[in-house]
Amino acid sequence: MKVKFTIELEKSLIKKIQLLANSKNKSVSELIEEYFIEILEAKNKISFTSIIEGLPKPLISKKMNMMDLYSFYKMN
Repeated sequence: MKVKFTIELEKSLIKKIQLLANSKNKSVSELIEEYFIEILEAKNKISFTSIIEGLPKPLISKKMNMMDLYSFYKMN
């Protein structure tokens, strides 16, 4: 069921939104609805960044410089 929803935006922004909607052969309502659907669906997806951040961290001393690190891995 569709319902009316009123928002206030700057007039210049409304013009830009109307031009974008027209360029996509859509109404402003369709454009906004699709945008919010994308945002809400994206929240349910696991991001690449969150996967990387969840990986175990390497056991490297923060005191090691790059040459020490290279030597450490070359010997092991």
